[in-house]
Amino acid sequence: MTQHTPPALEVRPARPEDRALVEAMMVPYLRGFGAEAPYPGLERYGSDARCTALLLWLDGAAGGFALLEQVDAGTTELVEFYVAAQHRHQGCGRRAAEAVFALRPGRWRVGVRQDNGPALVFWRAVLAGKPGLTVREHARPPAWIYEFDASF
Repeated sequence: MTQHTPPALEVRPARPEDRALVEAMMVPYLRGFGAEAPYPGLERYGSDARCTALLLWLDGAAGGFALLEQVDAGTTELVEFYVAAQHRHQGCGRRAAEAVFALRPGRWRVGVRQDNGPALVFWRAVLAGKPGLTVREHARPPAWIYEFDASF
C-alpha cells in the first residue's frame, strides 16, 4: 500500500495582488451556503487594520483562505475559513486551522452556522483534538460559538 504524503502547507497574509484569488475561492464557499458572491465587506480585509485575510497555500497553489478580525486587544475571531474541495479529508483543514491559530496566541472565537453539519463536525473534531484546550461552546442562533485560548 502506498502512503499518501499530505500537501505542503503555508499560511500567509493575502497581498493586494492576491485579492482575485480570495474572490475566486469565495464563489464556491458562498455557494455552499446557497449564497452568491460578492462577499459583503470583503474590501475590509486589506483596508481595515483589524481585519486580515490569509491564504492557505497547499503544494504551492492557493487552496483556501481564512478571514480574521481582531475583536479586542486579546480576542481574534475566525470569521470565515475555507479549504477547497480537492484538499478536504486529507488533514489539510486541521493543519491549516492549527497554523492559523498559532499565528495569534490568545483568545479565539469561531462561529459555525447551526445548519452546517460538516463544519460543525470538523470544528468539534479540531478543537476536541487538542489536549488541555478548554473550549466554551454556546448557541447564538443561527450559529454555535466556540471560544478558547489558543496555544497551538
